[in-house]
Amino acid sequence: MKRFAAVVLATAVLSPATAFAQTAPTRRDSVHDPSPVSLQRIKRGLEEAESNPPQNRLRLSYYVAVIGESEPIDIFKGFDTVHGPVPFTAPSHQELFEQVTPKEFRSPPADILGAAVWLGTKLARTAADNRK
Repeated sequence: MKRFAAVVLATAVLSPATAFAQTAPTRRDSVHDPSPVSLQRIKRGLEEAESNPPQNRLRLSYYVAVIGESEPIDIFKGFDTVHGPVPFTAPSHQELFEQVTPKEFRSPPADILGAAVWLGTKLARTAADNRK
């Protein structure tokens, strides 16, 4: 089994890589994109259609291929995506909490941190006075 694996590995390493290479595209494939505004091609196509009349004269069938560029579609028309939030989008983190949290449970109306700092300094002063 080891000998077989060694032979397969040696064959894979020593085989030329060009066997697996893809063929390069020809010039004909890359230049095949004709201009969409060629009046000569349109005239030639109409002459070919007239020279080959259909067998059934009551059944008219003309095929016209129109190739061109359409106007770009601006999907953000009317939205200012640079300045501020975009309207009609998902709420921001703060807006979500304002919607979900009742007004009674938001930040308290009194400054608790200021009161805690005042109480801490007051207790520290009384403790220092008691030590003297």
